[in-house]
Amino acid sequence: MKAVVVAVVLVVLGLGTLFASYLVWMNRASEKILTAVIPIAVAALAGVFIAVFVFGGEPAVNVAFPASFQYRIENKSPVNLPLVLMGRRFHQSLFAPAMLYKVHPEFFNDPADPSGATLYHHLLQRAIIDWMGMYYRAAWQAEILQFDLPVGREGRFGPAQETFEKPKILSTEEIARHLEGSKLSDIHAAIPLQIALPHHMVLIISGTQPRAGALENGEILLETAFCSLSITTESSSWFRGIGTYRQLAGMTEDENNRLGTSNYMVRIKVRFNRLRSGHPRMALYKAWATQLADELEKQFDEQVIWSKTKEDFIFWKGIEHFGPAK
Repeated sequence: MKAVVVAVVLVVLGLGTLFASYLVWMNRASEKILTAVIPIAVAALAGVFIAVFVFGGEPAVNVAFPASFQYRIENKSPVNLPLVLMGRRFHQSLFAPAMLYKVHPEFFNDPADPSGATLYHHLLQRAIIDWMGMYYRAAWQAEILQFDLPVGREGRFGPAQETFEKPKILSTEEIARHLEGSKLSDIHAAIPLQIALPHHMVLIISGTQPRAGALENGEILLETAFCSLSITTESSSWFRGIGTYRQLAGMTEDENNRLGTSNYMVRIKVRFNRLRSGHPRMALYKAWATQLADELEKQFDEQVIWSKTKEDFIFWKGIEHFGPAK
């Protein structure tokens, strides 16, 4: 109803403006009319531009967090830690190295990548795509819920209850083409990968590569007329061992020295089109972009994973200490 009223008002204003312009044109020889009308018209136009470009824009979204992988230096396979130390990670990405080794074993003994940091940078970018394919598989207007319950962790995801638009579906083949150049572009899990995006949205994936005077980085860019969402990944650091995870896992120093940790910086930037800040569909795109940025951070932020893992470890150690109820 509101949209109908707005449409009627705009039509009336448009017709009135056309008629007023006609009257001014017919009386253009009158200095009084021109002197009275032109300042009013200029002020009205200035008001529209100020409202749109100064006060009408949606605030940008900026998120930055570290992401990490722990693996064996010798064969670049993910380290097999106790379940209590792995439960907070995105498990689907941890199966990819074994699948990749069957197809391209040469990637795991690359003289140009002795530490494996570049290989796992490719894995990080692919893991983000796989995560999107899981949570936004059927609809871009998604409901994502996570619960910590006494019987374990439970997650629910799927199309939102109020889904307004049929999505644009990227197939497994299309995603593989976008990932061309990635070491994991032709690696597929049991469930065919697909991603639901808003109509007319463009996906551009820039594979991880070194840049002159900068660390190795890559980008996943999603663009539409309403907004642009950029996910950049950048190599941060590499060191031998897995830090304090060693003590929690009960490893010896020798076992720890056979492992390595690669750290990366993930930055998510969302910019909204000011020209469409008041468009009826802008709220949908704002909700989608904000949700995607928030949920990605929850899933891949090593600070969040480490904090939750410590809580889980202390909790289970406490249960072991008290033993079964009598």
